[in-house]
Amino acid sequence: MYYAGIDIGTSKVKFVVYHNDLLLKEYEKKQSVIHNEEGDLINAKKIIENVYSLFKEAFSDYPEIAGVSITSFGESFVCLDENDEPLFDIPLFIDKSGIDELDFIKNKIDKRKLYQITGCPLEAMYSLPKILSLKHKYKDSFLKTKKILLIEDYVIYKLTGQRYIDYGLACRTMLFDIHKLEWSEEILNLFNIDKVWLSKCVAIGNIAGDILSPLKSKLGIIKNVKIINGSHDQIAVAIGSQLTEDNFALGLGTCECLIVPIDLNNEDELLKARLPIVPFNKELFITYGLINHAGSLIDYFVNLFNVDLKNYEFNLPLSEDYIITNFDGENSQKIQINTDFTRKNSDYMDLLLESLSYELKAKIDYFRSIGLNFKSILVSGGSSVNSSYLKLISSVCEVDIIQGERANVGLIGNAIIAGKSLGYFKDYNDGFNRLNKSKALFTPDKFSFDRYQKYINMKKAVQQYEL
Repeated sequence: MYYAGIDIGTSKVKFVVYHNDLLLKEYEKKQSVIHNEEGDLINAKKIIENVYSLFKEAFSDYPEIAGVSITSFGESFVCLDENDEPLFDIPLFIDKSGIDELDFIKNKIDKRKLYQITGCPLEAMYSLPKILSLKHKYKDSFLKTKKILLIEDYVIYKLTGQRYIDYGLACRTMLFDIHKLEWSEEILNLFNIDKVWLSKCVAIGNIAGDILSPLKSKLGIIKNVKIINGSHDQIAVAIGSQLTEDNFALGLGTCECLIVPIDLNNEDELLKARLPIVPFNKELFITYGLINHAGSLIDYFVNLFNVDLKNYEFNLPLSEDYIITNFDGENSQKIQINTDFTRKNSDYMDLLLESLSYELKAKIDYFRSIGLNFKSILVSGGSSVNSSYLKLISSVCEVDIIQGERANVGLIGNAIIAGKSLGYFKDYNDGFNRLNKSKALFTPDKFSFDRYQKYINMKKAVQQYEL
């Protein structure tokens, strides 16, 4: 069987094709993100152009593809008018819009009740504050809104004419009841959002429909192709990592994202830590521990110093210097470093990787404090190609680190979703066991935590000064 997955990210759209258990080919297109006085935005039509281009290329090579699963980045949405034309460029999660609406939301509903319903802490990154921002800023234009779609269901709609969104992505809107697994009538009514604007909520793996006939002709597709609801890209990483109660997933991408299962009895602790509650399936909830700009910082230094990341050898810094990272509100897409760079290039790389390992340890220590048992973490994403960094993480965080055969576990998860929906895999575990082969295991070495404690104390001092 031929099956495929496409992931729509902020910087790239990626398409992967499998035949049975064999990876055939990966394709990608770069996305253009707009950073200007209007905000941090992406053009909806450009996303669709990239999607169509990859479909055309992949199906030209492999016309037998039976189905494609769709995953995407979260929170961002498209407002469509009666002619299905986008009314605005898409505000990204890093866009500052929505901040001014937080007090408005808080005055309408207690933030703890909001969290209990939606699993979303009151932050501007989610869809609701940004919808309200557009509604207030562009009142006349917003009145033309007939549909509000996140990227997954927007792409599905353009391909099939059907509107479906999975639970895991729907919960990023701050409009979804994570316990009833449906749109929250209470939240919609409070903020005058019409339910008919939103797609039908479904489980991961829902077959949304076949590609529209006129579009098939345009893309050179000769057979019926089933389009499948994937999910939020981080859930695809979880599926591609075989997430369990003891074995977790870590995406080392633009933002480092630690994906862990949670107990709802810890709801108050999770809210205090401003961590989301995400329905993974009907029996399991997960959360995301983010290091906002890890991959972006690594990319910045790699490009600046022309470093071969895959083969770079980390050495624990001997100086008393530190690079302090991961402050609230940092914009991971627009990094600017102000320094004279008078040290050796490797000094900066070592200090950065050390810092990021400490930030991850702090998050893992928090999760351990609420009863989670970390036996192993399967890693994916760009930085996972560096073995010395993975060894550092293992030792600092005192956990086994599993490096997969392929860096992009999310695309593997996407393919597993497609294969299961089409009947090729019995379940997600079957897909994982057949597609995701381990490449290396890193186990902890003895590590002195004196520098870690100094780092934590210094960061606390810096944060206090900043406040």
